[in-house]
Amino acid sequence: MKPTKLPVIIIFMLMFVSVIVNAQLPNAAAAMMGKSGGTMPMGVGATFIDGETYYLVNFAPEVAFGQLGIGLDLNLRFNTQGKLRFGDYVKFEDYLRIIRYVRWAQKGDPFYVRTRLEPEHVRIEIEDTGSGIPEAVRGRIFEPFFTTKEVGKGTGQGLTLAHGIVVKRHKGTLTFESEEGKGTTFFVRLPLCDSFSSDSDLPVAKA
Repeated sequence: MKPTKLPVIIIFMLMFVSVIVNAQLPNAAAAMMGKSGGTMPMGVGATFIDGETYYLVNFAPEVAFGQLGIGLDLNLRFNTQGKLRFGDYVKFEDYLRIIRYVRWAQKGDPFYVRTRLEPEHVRIEIEDTGSGIPEAVRGRIFEPFFTTKEVGKGTGQGLTLAHGIVVKRHKGTLTFESEEGKGTTFFVRLPLCDSFSSDSDLPVAKA
Protein backbone atom coordinates (compact mmCIF):
# COMPACT_ATOMS: atom_id res chain seq x y z
CA MET A 1 0.00 0.00 0.00
CA LYS A 2 1.39 3.38 -1.01
CA PRO A 3 1.64 6.01 1.74
CA THR A 4 -0.86 8.87 1.53
CA LYS A 5 0.78 12.00 0.26
CA LEU A 6 0.83 15.05 2.53
CA PRO A 7 -0.77 17.49 0.02
CA VAL A 8 -3.88 15.33 -0.22
CA ILE A 9 -4.23 15.21 3.58
CA ILE A 10 -3.87 18.97 4.00
CA ILE A 11 -6.15 19.92 1.11
CA PHE A 12 -8.97 17.57 2.04
CA MET A 13 -8.74 18.47 5.73
CA LEU A 14 -9.29 22.11 4.76
CA MET A 15 -12.18 21.14 2.49
CA PHE A 16 -13.74 19.00 5.21
CA VAL A 17 -13.54 21.75 7.84
CA SER A 18 -15.00 24.28 5.40
CA VAL A 19 -17.94 22.07 4.46
CA ILE A 20 -18.72 21.19 8.07
CA VAL A 21 -18.53 24.77 9.27
CA ASN A 22 -20.53 26.27 6.42
CA ALA A 23 -23.08 23.56 5.63
CA GLN A 24 -23.51 20.89 8.27
CA LEU A 25 -23.48 23.19 11.30
CA PRO A 26 -25.12 26.45 10.17
CA ASN A 27 -25.84 27.69 13.69
CA ALA A 28 -22.27 27.12 14.83
CA ALA A 29 -21.00 28.67 11.62
CA ALA A 30 -23.04 31.81 12.18
CA ALA A 31 -21.71 32.11 15.72
CA MET A 32 -18.13 31.57 14.59
CA MET A 33 -18.43 33.99 11.70
CA GLY A 34 -19.69 36.80 13.93
CA LYS A 35 -22.12 39.20 12.27
CA SER A 36 -22.48 37.96 8.72
CA GLY A 37 -22.42 34.15 8.92
CA GLY A 38 -20.39 32.04 6.52
CA THR A 39 -20.34 31.30 2.82
CA MET A 40 -18.30 29.01 0.64
CA PRO A 41 -18.17 30.18 -3.00
CA MET A 42 -17.06 27.50 -5.43
CA GLY A 43 -16.61 26.98 -9.14
CA VAL A 44 -15.58 24.42 -11.74
CA GLY A 45 -13.74 24.60 -15.03
CA ALA A 46 -11.15 22.97 -17.26
CA THR A 47 -7.56 23.76 -18.14
CA PHE A 48 -4.69 22.34 -20.20
CA ILE A 49 -1.25 21.76 -18.68
CA ASP A 50 1.60 20.21 -20.69
CA GLY A 51 -0.88 19.00 -23.27
CA GLU A 52 -3.07 17.20 -20.74
CA THR A 53 -6.64 18.11 -19.81
CA TYR A 54 -7.40 18.85 -16.16
CA TYR A 55 -10.72 19.55 -14.49
CA LEU A 56 -10.53 22.41 -12.01
CA VAL A 57 -12.55 22.63 -8.80
CA ASN A 58 -12.20 25.84 -6.79
CA PHE A 59 -13.34 26.41 -3.20
CA ALA A 60 -13.12 29.86 -1.59
CA PRO A 61 -14.42 29.54 1.99
CA GLU A 62 -13.79 31.72 4.98
CA VAL A 63 -13.03 29.95 8.25
CA ALA A 64 -13.56 32.25 11.21
CA PHE A 65 -13.34 32.10 14.97
CA GLY A 66 -14.85 35.13 16.68
CA GLN A 67 -13.26 38.26 15.22
CA LEU A 68 -10.51 36.38 13.38
CA GLY A 69 -11.29 35.32 9.82
CA ILE A 70 -9.12 33.45 7.28
CA GLY A 71 -10.14 33.42 3.64
CA LEU A 72 -8.94 30.37 1.70
CA ASP A 73 -8.55 29.70 -2.01
CA LEU A 74 -8.33 25.98 -2.84
CA ASN A 75 -7.68 25.03 -6.46
CA LEU A 76 -7.82 21.28 -7.12
CA ARG A 77 -6.94 19.92 -10.56
CA PHE A 78 -7.87 16.38 -11.61
CA ASN A 79 -6.89 14.68 -14.85
CA THR A 80 -9.37 12.75 -16.96
CA GLN A 81 -8.66 9.62 -14.88
CA GLY A 82 -9.67 11.46 -11.70
CA LYS A 83 -6.15 11.70 -10.25
CA LEU A 84 -5.20 14.84 -8.35
CA ARG A 85 -2.34 16.91 -9.78
CA PHE A 86 0.28 16.93 -7.01
CA GLY A 87 2.54 19.44 -8.76
CA ASP A 88 0.33 22.31 -7.62
CA TYR A 89 1.31 21.79 -3.97
CA VAL A 90 5.01 21.03 -3.64
CA LYS A 91 6.74 24.06 -2.11
CA PHE A 92 5.87 25.96 1.04
CA GLU A 93 4.87 28.94 -1.12
CA ASP A 94 2.23 26.78 -2.80
CA TYR A 95 0.48 26.23 0.52
CA LEU A 96 0.90 29.88 1.46
CA ARG A 97 -1.06 30.87 -1.64
CA ILE A 98 -4.06 28.96 -0.29
CA ILE A 99 -4.58 31.83 2.16
CA ARG A 100 -6.36 34.68 0.37
CA TYR A 101 -6.51 37.00 3.35
CA VAL A 102 -6.54 37.21 7.13
CA ARG A 103 -8.84 39.70 8.84
CA TRP A 104 -9.65 40.94 12.31
CA ALA A 105 -13.21 42.19 12.93
CA GLN A 106 -15.78 43.02 10.25
CA LYS A 107 -16.17 45.88 7.79
CA GLY A 108 -17.97 48.67 9.61
CA ASP A 109 -16.59 47.78 13.05
CA PRO A 110 -14.76 50.57 14.96
CA PHE A 111 -11.43 48.94 14.05
CA TYR A 112 -10.87 46.57 11.12
CA VAL A 113 -7.63 45.01 9.83
CA ARG A 114 -7.18 42.83 6.77
CA THR A 115 -4.01 41.49 5.15
CA ARG A 116 -3.57 39.53 1.96
CA LEU A 117 -0.91 38.39 -0.47
CA GLU A 118 -0.48 40.01 -3.89
CA PRO A 119 1.83 38.70 -6.63
CA GLU A 120 4.82 40.71 -5.37
CA HIS A 121 3.56 42.38 -2.20
CA VAL A 122 1.82 41.92 1.12
CA ARG A 123 -1.10 44.33 1.45
CA ILE A 124 -2.44 45.44 4.83
CA GLU A 125 -5.58 47.52 5.30
CA ILE A 126 -6.26 49.26 8.61
CA GLU A 127 -9.68 50.89 8.83
CA ASP A 128 -11.52 52.81 11.53
CA THR A 129 -14.91 54.47 11.81
CA GLY A 130 -13.69 57.64 13.49
CA SER A 131 -14.14 61.26 12.51
CA GLY A 132 -11.84 61.08 9.50
CA ILE A 133 -8.91 63.34 8.59
CA PRO A 134 -9.82 66.93 7.65
CA GLU A 135 -8.98 67.64 4.03
CA ALA A 136 -6.98 70.72 4.97
CA VAL A 137 -4.34 68.69 6.85
CA ARG A 138 -4.16 65.47 4.80
CA GLY A 139 -0.98 66.59 3.08
CA ARG A 140 0.82 67.05 6.39
CA ILE A 141 -0.01 63.93 8.43
CA PHE A 142 3.40 62.31 7.75
CA GLU A 143 5.35 65.42 8.77
CA PRO A 144 7.44 65.11 11.97
CA PHE A 145 5.73 66.51 15.06
CA PHE A 146 2.54 67.43 13.20
CA THR A 147 -0.55 66.66 15.26
CA THR A 148 -4.13 67.85 15.49
CA LYS A 149 -4.38 66.87 19.17
CA GLU A 150 -4.18 69.28 22.05
CA VAL A 151 -0.80 70.23 23.49
CA GLY A 152 0.51 67.42 25.66
CA LYS A 153 -1.78 64.77 24.16
CA GLY A 154 0.14 63.91 21.00
CA THR A 155 3.77 63.94 19.85
CA GLY A 156 3.13 63.88 16.10
CA GLN A 157 5.73 61.17 15.50
CA GLY A 158 3.64 58.00 15.05
CA LEU A 159 2.80 58.35 11.36
CA THR A 160 6.25 59.81 10.61
CA LEU A 161 7.95 56.71 12.01
CA ALA A 162 5.44 54.40 10.28
CA HIS A 163 6.14 56.11 6.94
CA GLY A 164 9.89 55.81 7.47
CA ILE A 165 9.71 52.11 8.32
CA VAL A 166 7.35 51.15 5.50
CA VAL A 167 8.56 53.42 2.68
CA LYS A 168 12.22 54.17 3.31
CA ARG A 169 13.35 51.07 5.14
CA HIS A 170 11.29 48.36 3.43
CA LYS A 171 10.67 50.05 0.04
CA GLY A 172 6.91 49.77 0.43
CA THR A 173 4.06 52.24 0.20
CA LEU A 174 1.84 53.82 2.84
CA THR A 175 -1.28 55.58 1.59
CA PHE A 176 -4.70 56.39 2.96
CA GLU A 177 -8.27 57.27 2.10
CA SER A 178 -10.38 59.34 4.44
CA GLU A 179 -13.89 60.74 4.58
CA GLU A 180 -14.82 63.21 7.26
CA GLY A 181 -17.47 61.87 9.58
CA LYS A 182 -17.02 58.26 8.36
CA GLY A 183 -13.43 57.22 9.04
CA THR A 184 -10.03 56.52 7.54
CA THR A 185 -8.37 53.53 5.87
CA PHE A 186 -4.58 53.16 5.67
CA PHE A 187 -3.07 50.89 3.01
CA VAL A 188 0.36 49.34 3.59
CA ARG A 189 2.08 47.44 0.76
CA LEU A 190 5.39 45.67 1.46
CA PRO A 191 7.48 43.92 -1.22
CA LEU A 192 7.96 40.18 -0.80
CA CYS A 193 11.39 40.01 -2.44
CA ASP A 194 13.42 43.14 -1.92
CA SER A 195 16.51 44.01 0.03
CA PHE A 196 15.98 46.10 3.12
CA SER A 197 17.86 49.33 3.45
CA SER A 198 19.99 50.22 6.42
CA ASP A 199 18.70 51.92 9.54
CA SER A 200 20.36 55.11 8.38
CA ASP A 201 17.59 55.57 5.82
CA LEU A 202 15.04 56.12 8.56
CA PRO A 203 13.97 59.75 9.10
CA VAL A 204 15.29 61.37 12.23
CA ALA A 205 12.88 63.85 13.80
CA LYS A 206 14.64 66.88 15.22
CA ALA A 207 13.05 69.44 17.47
